[in-house]
Amino acid sequence: MRALFLLLGVWFAGCSTINLGAALGDASAEPPGLPLDLLWERDADGAFGPSAAHVTDRFVVVGTRKGDVVVIDRDTGRIEGAGEFGDSVEGQLAVSPNGEVLYVPTVGGGGGVEAYDVRRGRRIWRWREGQVQAGVVRVGATLVVPLLDGRLAGLDVATGDVRWERASPTGVQFHAAPLAVGTDVIVADDAGTVVRLRALDGAEQWRAEVGAPVYAPPTADVGAVYISTTRGDLARLDAGTGDVAWQVQDEEPLRVSSAAVGATGLAVGYSDGTVRGIDPTTGVERWRMQGDGNVTAQPVWIGDRVAVGTLDRQLLIVDGQTGREEWSTELRGRVKSALTVGSGLLVVLVEPRHVIAFHTAR
Repeated sequence: MRALFLLLGVWFAGCSTINLGAALGDASAEPPGLPLDLLWERDADGAFGPSAAHVTDRFVVVGTRKGDVVVIDRDTGRIEGAGEFGDSVEGQLAVSPNGEVLYVPTVGGGGGVEAYDVRRGRRIWRWREGQVQAGVVRVGATLVVPLLDGRLAGLDVATGDVRWERASPTGVQFHAAPLAVGTDVIVADDAGTVVRLRALDGAEQWRAEVGAPVYAPPTADVGAVYISTTRGDLARLDAGTGDVAWQVQDEEPLRVSSAAVGATGLAVGYSDGTVRGIDPTTGVERWRMQGDGNVTAQPVWIGDRVAVGTLDRQLLIVDGQTGREEWSTELRGRVKSALTVGSGLLVVLVEPRHVIAFHTAR
């Protein structure tokens, strides 16, 4: 009987079985060439949050709402490891520079962060002090953690010890993944407050207000940070000062995806089914493509083209200068997670629980 209780205790606490014997590999932003072709499709056995997959030259890594992290071979689609982390993994994962340590945020009854050694297959530390829906980011020796209760914490990446902690006004929550900018981090909350902090000690560098809840992760370009809201706003902030360079708002209170930054401008999805090309300097709309399904997942640039996933189960490629649709394919489910490119792949997470990788057609 005692053995049974011990077994059940291990089961409910969750266990990790990612033991790769090597690092995850090098991440790169190399996109595939066009036209695209399906490389593989894999059932991850769990639904996804809004965050994109992490792609390296060896693996595709995804977290699921079932509480798993799944590591998939980049070339074959074979699952090389799956770790159980106990609670829903919805937010942005972080990886150490050497690719050996995975930082996994969880949300649920035992939410927090776990640092896991993927090469040796063992937990390094676990911090269970609050629910982390947005995800985490590693900046130097600090892991920055925005919590669902409005706190911000800076954890030592080696030990999980708290280096600093900041509180927010009562009722404020963090749903948007943090963004690393140099040695700083930018966070945005559901009250519309955007803050740039020094990652080392949490010291505030600047603060800005965009006037509406932020659920989509901030994105950045040289000297600029782009903020999208749930009420139709898209704003460009000066990365150094936090000053609002421009802020445009749709006539309707639409949900706006994170802005995808490309060589020829911004590409942004809206919950009315449109994808819009935005001039990054002025905020002026250059083009608009009307699709059939809501676009709340962040698009991604592939050279001078934009890849778009919709809630109508479509994957589209549109011209980044005109918005003209050039290619489309029907997927098995809706796209609610950000698209990502890397190591010559376009990776799409689709409902109910499938990871799909496209590569250059041969």
